[in-house]
Parts: sequence; C-alpha cells; structure tokens
Amino acid sequence: MNSSSTANMSPVIATGQTTTLGAAITTTNGVSLTTSVNFSVMPSTPFYIMIDNEQMSVTAVAGTTWTITRGDAGTTAATHLINATITQMQFRWKNFLSGNYFVQANNQVIIDTTNTGLVNTAEYWTGLYTPLPATSGYTITACLALYMPAATNYVSAGLGIIDSANGKYVGLPCVFYNSTYGWLAPSAAYVPAAQFSGSGYATALTSQTSSFAITLNQVGSGPPTPSNPLWLRIVDDTTNLNFYYSYDGNYFVKVGYAPRLSYLTTPSDYGIYISPRGGRVGVQCMALSVTTP
Repeated sequence: MNSSSTANMSPVIATGQTTTLGAAITTTNGVSLTTSVNFSVMPSTPFYIMIDNEQMSVTAVAGTTWTITRGDAGTTAATHLINATITQMQFRWKNFLSGNYFVQANNQVIIDTTNTGLVNTAEYWTGLYTPLPATSGYTITACLALYMPAATNYVSAGLGIIDSANGKYVGLPCVFYNSTYGWLAPSAAYVPAAQFSGSGYATALTSQTSSFAITLNQVGSGPPTPSNPLWLRIVDDTTNLNFYYSYDGNYFVKVGYAPRLSYLTTPSDYGIYISPRGGRVGVQCMALSVTTP
C-alpha cells in the first residue's frame, strides 16, 4: 500500500456517537424510543442507529423521544433492555441477506459472513452505504482487502453506488473464479461492473449468465490482503460511470464504463458490498474517500 495515498483518504469509521436507552423497548413493533440523553450533536433526520443487532431509522426527534422505523435493512426487530447502547451509524447497513453484519476494529470496517458461519446458496448482497455528496460529478476511491476462507465461484466484493429507492446497485467488484482472484477484465462485449437488485443478484451491465466467458486480471494466489490491497475508483463524469482499479493507489487503470443512469434511476448512496454466493467472504475497507469538483 502506498502510504501517501492512504494519508489523503478518510479512514472508514462505520459508527459514531453513542447514548443509551432511557426506557426498555418491550415490543418488536413499537414506533418510538426514549433515550437517557440525546447525542451531543444531533444528526438531521432521517438518521440510522444500531441497538444490539437491530438497525433502526430515526425519522423524527422530540426531546428525548425518537420516532423510529424498526428492523431497517433486513435486520430483525427485537426487544431491548433499559441502558442498552444506542450507536449512530455513519454508514447505513443495507442488508438483503439476514445474518450478515459488519464489525469495526482499528478504524477498519469488516463486512463479514464468516463469524456466523453463514453459507448462502443465493447471490444476495449486503453492504454499508452513506449518502452521495452530489447528484453527479463525484469520484469515489476505496482500498480493500478480502477474506475468503471458503470461496466458491463468483464470490465477489467491491465498491458501488446504490439507488435507495429501488435497492439497485452498480459498481466494480473483485471476484473469485476458478482459484483466481481479480478484477473482471475489459472486453468489447462486457463492461466490468456488476448490477444487483433488491431481490438478489440480477445481471451485469451487458450479460451475466451461466454460459458467458469470464476473464480475470489475476491478483495472485490469494485474495487482496491488508499488506497487498487493491484499490477501486468510480468516477461520475455527469455522463458515464467510469471504473478503475490500481495496485498502489497512485496509478489507476480504466477497465470500463456505463451510462450513469442506464440502471440506476436516482443514484443516492455509495459504499462497500459483498455477495457470498454460496461461500463466505469478509471485506476490510482500509480507506474510503469521495470528492466532488
């Protein structure tokens, strides 16, 4: 990793301020909660919180009473004890596969299926997202390492953009295929970006069927690691989404592009995703930055 590159990027900190419940949440369908004290700096609504393993959307604040939407992003609504910790989510967890979750350690986000031993037979995806700072004309760069202890073909993870209104995703993945880890190679017939819909793995920008030929730019005998990470970049030039990768964070190679609204109606959030597709995968996001002109 090039230290000068990471120095110019923001560490990925998924969680923010904390407080505690002033009263227990005794039902799974309640629409409000009471805090012992509000955050020291209250975010604008809506904002997202985590209590135990349940994510909630906070839609209104009146004193220490917060109006909430339960079981956000595929988490399970549950009861919570008085004094349970309320954690502000810097990144919203978008989860279309129950059981996936993220952990944070040493300013590094890990989106991980391995801790639960979860092995999924479908191509559903999950990830951490935060609102884009502009409707177009932005550049997103990420530095990723992967953990794939039981990989199967097409296990993937990457940097992407979602349309929160319809749950669709478009982005640049790192893929495992036939014992090779790498970026999808550019070709005349295939734009190396994946698309996902809210119901699961949908299609690539041109074709993604069981018979299409996949070529990878091989990374090596194993996945990208913290000592040998890979960099991804998406540039929205107001006409296209342009996809790049890099091995050092300085020299980026363009590997494809797509009309920015060919799949997403209203790009709204950016972040990191995983698709376990029958295997297991963890993503360590070592740096993430978004800039606008």
